Amino acid sequence: MKPSTSLASRLDATIFRRNCVAASNNAWSSQGPSSSELRCCCATSRPTTDALAARTGICVVIERWGGPATLGGRVRSVEPATFTKVSALGVEEQRVRVLIDITSPQPEWQALGDGYRVSVRIVTLAEAKAVQVPVSAVFPLPAVAGADAADAAKPSSAANAAGAGNNNGSAAAAARFAVFVADNGRARRVPVLLGGRNGNEAWIRSGVTPGQQVIVYPPATVKDGLWVAARKP
Repeated sequence: MKPSTSLASRLDATIFRRNCVAASNNAWSSQGPSSSELRCCCATSRPTTDALAARTGICVVIERWGGPATLGGRVRSVEPATFTKVSALGVEEQRVRVLIDITSPQPEWQALGDGYRVSVRIVTLAEAKAVQVPVSAVFPLPAVAGADAADAAKPSSAANAAGAGNNNGSAAAAARFAVFVADNGRARRVPVLLGGRNGNEAWIRSGVTPGQQVIVYPPATVKDGLWVAARKP
C-alpha cells in the first residue's frame, strides 16, 4: 500500500483547484462515484455586477453545447474571489466564476467532457405571462436621455413599487421609457414601464398590450403621428 499524506487546514474552506506534480511512479488518484451518483458540473465567468444576482439554487439554461437538447441546471456556488480578464474591446473586467450543477438526466449530457464549451443563461428574473417586446423597440424618453438613462434601465425599486401598488401617479413618474406603436397606420409614442430586460427582450409592466405592433430600431425621423407601414420581409 502506498503511503498517504494528510494536509491539515487552519479553517473550513472549499478547494476550487488542486495542482498536482507527479514524481516517479506516484500520482494522485481518486475513487469515483457509482454510475447512479454521477453528477456533472460546468463553470462560467460573470462580471462581478452580474454575479451578485446569481444566487445559489436558481435555474440555469445550458445551450449550444453540441447536443440536440437544451440542458437544465442550478447554480451550485459563486466563488468569493475574482480574477481580471481583458474583454474583446481591450477593457479589463473583474469577473467571478459561477459553478453550475447540471440537473438534466445523465443520458442527455453524458457526451460532455472536461473542458467542453457551453453557453449558459442564468435565470435571475422570471414572470408568468409577461408582456414582451424586442429590446430594440424600447428607447429612453428625452427627459432621461443621457446620464439618467442608465439608472432607468434597471428594474428599480420605484418600478417595483409602481407595479406592486395601484398608484397611477407613481407609474407615470416611473415610466421613463417608451415605444412607438403602429396604430391605424400612424406611429404613436407610448410611455412604458419596464420590469426588466436582457439582450433580446424587454418585459413591459404597463403601456402596451399583447398583439400591438411596435416599431423596432426607430430612426430619429419617426415622430408621433407619422404615417408608417409594415415592411414585408
